[in-house]
Amino acid sequence: MVKKIKHKIKNLFLRKLRKFYVYCTKDENNPLRKGPNGDFIFIHINKTAGSSIKTAIGLTIKNHLTAKEIIDTHGVGQVVFKNTYKFAVVRNPWDRVVSQYKYRIKTNQCNMKDEPIPFKEWVIKVYGKDKDPYYYSNPKMFLPQVEWLKDYNEEIRINKIVRFENLNEEFATVLKDLGINNELPHYNKTKKVDYKEAYDEETKSIVEDWFKEDIVQFGYSF
Repeated sequence: MVKKIKHKIKNLFLRKLRKFYVYCTKDENNPLRKGPNGDFIFIHINKTAGSSIKTAIGLTIKNHLTAKEIIDTHGVGQVVFKNTYKFAVVRNPWDRVVSQYKYRIKTNQCNMKDEPIPFKEWVIKVYGKDKDPYYYSNPKMFLPQVEWLKDYNEEIRINKIVRFENLNEEFATVLKDLGINNELPHYNKTKKVDYKEAYDEETKSIVEDWFKEDIVQFGYSF
């Protein structure tokens, strides 16, 4: 009788384990992924080459989730998050803002392609003190990058933070860590220009103030 009960419990546990495995590997919305070298989590900050990276690691869905949102995902939680290999890409804030502005025009977000506004006006409306809710339409997309990476203890515990400025070389180490043999394609590229040319003193200061924690944390400068 005891053996039968143990057998049933064991089978129940195995069924749940298989369901969990299927959930993690088949549900493209789940940020917990299976790799050759074990589980991993990619924190996809917008405008940091995420589309290229997700292709390189075999994802099909763009999933912009902060660390806290990932922790809250079914099947993750704080313990799993803490013990899983995590990586993200960060970018010079001034460069990222220019790229974001151009991308919103390209994709006609907030009618920016049909009725574009100058870069300076857009920066003031999105990152200034008096934000325009029409252009500041999705606050998460404008968060400082540190806010994407902080856990519920407000700490950043990411195994590998890749710098966009050194993407190919640094991401190669991530692929090695994951055990994935692949190359990095390039999607959603905007025409390369010197981002500094887009700024005047006012917009430079606005971006510096909004992303001041990024600048300190990752050592960026204008």
